[in-house]
Amino acid sequence: MSIQEMHYDFKSKFNKIDSQGNRNLIIPEIDHVLNLALELFVENTAFPRKSDVNINGFEKSTRITEEIRPLVTKADFTKNGDYFLIPTDYWYYVKSVADCTKETCVNKSCNTVVRQHDDDFNTAFSKSSFEWREVNITFDLNGIKTYSEGFTVNSLNVTYIKKHSFIHNAAGYNNNTYTRLNGTVLTGTENCILPENTHKYIVDIAVQLSSISLNSGNPQVDNLRSNLNILNS
Repeated sequence: MSIQEMHYDFKSKFNKIDSQGNRNLIIPEIDHVLNLALELFVENTAFPRKSDVNINGFEKSTRITEEIRPLVTKADFTKNGDYFLIPTDYWYYVKSVADCTKETCVNKSCNTVVRQHDDDFNTAFSKSSFEWREVNITFDLNGIKTYSEGFTVNSLNVTYIKKHSFIHNAAGYNNNTYTRLNGTVLTGTENCILPENTHKYIVDIAVQLSSISLNSGNPQVDNLRSNLNILNS
């Protein structure tokens, strides 16, 4: 479904809710709400805050894996001291593998274990171990920190969900362009790269957001983040 088709689907569904025609949303407003909906769809599909299935990560089913697949990427993060810097397109962490060296034993692949900052992971059974091929990592504003005593972490290959580009239909607006609130000038169009079967759900979420905003003046995005039954339909 192209961005123009998503706009048409949105208008058709939203007009059925707003039967009095009280609100005629313009293209930048529809783009904004579609991008909010896209963000919510990815969040609640990949890492739902409420889940009856106790499985870590997004690969809970083939359907979910396929729906998120275009946003899943893998890269070696740039090293800076004990940290590996997070790229600008980073959204959600999935997993990582460290390449490590100890003395003459070089370039060994080690699993990473994500730790909380208040955890005690410096004991004999929880500390990073080259022999057990395990490296503890934590996340903060500086990036991903690795903990290695007696060996070196050469590189960190991270699988993550990247940010989706801002989908828009600037081509349909005045003079084929408009400027976002953050100052970005948009021209032409940008389509959603997720599989087409997901587009109707994204539009449905956008309609929900706009409907709530119409009725209450408050989109209540946080409530939708934690309870989107539409994703399970």
